[in-house]
This record gives sequence, C-alpha cells and structure tokens, in this order.
Amino acid sequence: EGVTYKTLGNGRQPASLTPVSTELWIYGTDETMVIPCITNTKVLEIKEMLGLRLGIDPHSLHFVAKQGCAFRRQLDHEEIRRKVCVTGIDSFTRKKEKYKDPMIVIGAGHVGLRHGLYFLKHNMHNFIIFDRRNKVGGTSWIAQANRTSKLQTELGTYHLQYDEDNPVPKNMPTWPSRDELLQHFDEVSREYGLMPYIRLNTTVKQVECPPSGSLRIHIEKTNGKYEGVLPPMPTGKGIEELNGAAVFMYPGNLSHPRKEPYAGEDTFQGDVVYAMFDNYDYAGVAGK
Repeated sequence: EGVTYKTLGNGRQPASLTPVSTELWIYGTDETMVIPCITNTKVLEIKEMLGLRLGIDPHSLHFVAKQGCAFRRQLDHEEIRRKVCVTGIDSFTRKKEKYKDPMIVIGAGHVGLRHGLYFLKHNMHNFIIFDRRNKVGGTSWIAQANRTSKLQTELGTYHLQYDEDNPVPKNMPTWPSRDELLQHFDEVSREYGLMPYIRLNTTVKQVECPPSGSLRIHIEKTNGKYEGVLPPMPTGKGIEELNGAAVFMYPGNLSHPRKEPYAGEDTFQGDVVYAMFDNYDYAGVAGK
C-alpha cells in the first residue's frame, strides 16, 4: 500500500515525457507518416500501432535509423528515433483483403439490402444475397407488419440508401407505411444495381464450417409463394451447394411472437387478434 511506480528511461533516469514527433518512411518509396509521441516512446509501441492499423503482425516490421555515419536496426525496447525507415510493408494504407469465394448475405430485408449497398459502394462485387421470399423487404415488413403499420423511426435515418453521400428520398412521408417502405426497398435496389446480386425464392438450409478452407452453403429453391415466418417445407427441387468466404445473417425479429392470454377474453364481445401478419380485416372496426 502506498507504493508508486514511475517509468524509467535509459539507465535509471526518469523517463522523458517531452512531446515530440517521429517521421516514418517506407523503404524504397516516398511514402511517409508523422506520428506524435513522447521522447520515451518505445519501438514496440509504434510497431503495435502500425500492426493494428494495417492488420498485420507487428513483429514482421523492422525499424532502421541512422546512427553516426551508419544505419542500424532498432530493437523493440529502445526509444523510437526521430526519423526511421520501415521495412516489411509497402504502404501505410491497409490492404483490402481478397477472397476467391463470394460473401453470403442471408436475408433481403432492410439490413441485408443495406449491406449489399455497402459492398457496391466500396467496389466489392463478389457477394450473393439470398432470400426465401419472392421480393425484397424482409420478414419484418412483409410478414409481420400489416397494412396500417408505419415506420416509428424517422425516414431521415431509416431509408435504405442512408449514407453521407446519398440523398434523402423526397417522395415519401416522414413516417411511411408498410407498403410505401416495400416499394422504396424495391426501387432503391433496382436504381443502385443491387438486384443482380439477389437470389430470391431461395432458402439457405445449412452452413458448414470446416476446420479449414471455404464455408459450404446448402441452398434450396422455394415454390415461389413462400409467405411464412418459419422455415419453408422442402420442395424436392434438390439441394445446391456453393462455397462462401463469410456469412452474414439477417433473419429479422419477432418471427414467432409469444401470445399472452388476458383476463376477460372469453367474455369480450369483439375480436381479439394480434396486430401482426396482416391477418385481420380492419375495415370491420373502422370508426369504432
């Protein structure tokens, strides 16, 4: 109790906390990076920062600094010099990972479509969106909402192409209805070129994750009339298999809600229904 520790510099002198900056430059290129640090910042700290930034092993990096009339490799425990040559990388920009197999997105609802638009915006075209229904929109808006359902989040943050570079739709109200949203999803998917990447009327039956190598995706065509919330019955059309690099699953929510009985339901003279699945004719209660 009462023991305090302080960072020591070379030897046993107190470490210098003087703000400084270090210029890193990549061997064989003109690319440089200036990093603010303190005098006592260690080589390993800068390596770990670069490793996190670039997604690489920091121990694959080597730092070389001029010392006198020669150059020497800096060790991890040493204070970083003010001008350092970096080997082991060819850029300070993270390299985009490349995959031979497509990215698999399960669900063509709001989030699945947004994910597809993100892929296209970042020039990534090796992906497939699967949905068991015959149109885009997803479980929440196609199966669970009814014709009187409206968006409870303002359109300004919920519209499908919500992005700092895309315009807010001008042809929709602030709280659009189910049908207006479904039309919006379809129009945006076509306008932004997303439809060729979507395979409708297709259910993903299984995803195999082997110890190594690609994921194995098992899919089956539906009958084209699926409207439920539970897995569709087998159609006998055969299982198709394909490889996938990764799977993103957006199945929707509240697909099978719990029903709670309320006191007096047995004596109530009106209809007792849940406001989901569009299975009630609201014309019967208009004006009541």
